[in-house]
Amino acid sequence: MENIKDKGIVISSFPYKDSDKIVTIFCLEQGKISVRFTGVRKPNAKLLSVTQPCCFAEFVFAEGKAGKVAISAECFDSFFDISKDYSAYVFACSALEIVSRFSRDGGESDSRLFVSLLKLLKSLAYDLSFNSSFAFIKFLLELLDEQGYGISFVTDSNYDAVCFNSSEGAVIFTKQGLVFGESLTIKEAELMYKLQKTDEKVFNVSVEETRHVVVLLSKYLTDKTGEQIVALTKLLNS
Repeated sequence: MENIKDKGIVISSFPYKDSDKIVTIFCLEQGKISVRFTGVRKPNAKLLSVTQPCCFAEFVFAEGKAGKVAISAECFDSFFDISKDYSAYVFACSALEIVSRFSRDGGESDSRLFVSLLKLLKSLAYDLSFNSSFAFIKFLLELLDEQGYGISFVTDSNYDAVCFNSSEGAVIFTKQGLVFGESLTIKEAELMYKLQKTDEKVFNVSVEETRHVVVLLSKYLTDKTGEQIVALTKLLNS
């Protein structure tokens, strides 16, 4: 059988036997796969660096009797700078956890989610003009849309209140006394709308408002899918 080549992002890895690792990779064409990297825990192993979470590389692997085995890899980016900022690091870990739970298993491409994850990692590592919380909110909005739970916006020209109705997945601009859901500030609603609909990166919102949007979308994701993101829960409870 011919070797398989695919671009991928490392989600996680764990030790296997004396000197190997089993690495979970989210691939552009193959979807989520597990690959055995032999001998990478030995001193000076050439492929050790490409087994680290967040590593974006082109992997070459073969299908063995016991599963996929790595042959070689070319690292495009380790996104090491993410580790220098605690919030960015937790958002990256949360995104990897989300992808692990929602990506399709081997053989099924999920290119939209792959592109969303790669854009997030690049923003967290290098885009100083894009707050890490905003970048993660944009990722969540794209994920929810892909999973069939996209956020809609219902407007009223005479609104003086805003709420989020989780049963409908809708941000509703309404009147005081007609609020059915969790209250939002206008700035919170505008943040969600612009991150979903535009490429804007700078917003006049407070830290508390930004945190509220992250909490709200995380709860909505859990309510709709039953999946609770452990890494994100730790950040929000800190």
